[in-house]
Amino acid sequence: HSAHTTRDNIQAAVGVIAANSDLSGQAGRSLEDILSDAQGATDRGQAIAAAAKQQSVASMEIHAAIGSTSETSGELSASMNHAAAAVTALVDLSVKLRQVIDSIRTA
Repeated sequence: HSAHTTRDNIQAAVGVIAANSDLSGQAGRSLEDILSDAQGATDRGQAIAAAAKQQSVASMEIHAAIGSTSETSGELSASMNHAAAAVTALVDLSVKLRQVIDSIRTA
């Protein structure tokens, strides 16, 4: 009777050890999955950070281009004002020249 109980206890212990081994294997695979997911999340985070940096650089370049365009626009406006003043002066000279020509013809 004692040998039978010992054998049953040994078989039960072997069953528990096998079940624990299976659970340990499952836990190991779960940890590997978690580690893989964490690495994937890290990779995605790094990709997002790189994209944000590129967008920041592009934004600064756009800002610089807008500033340059604004400066060029101001210079163009000043040039147009000078050109308008020159045309006005040319018209005044043309009127005076016409008056001189008319006075020479009538003289």
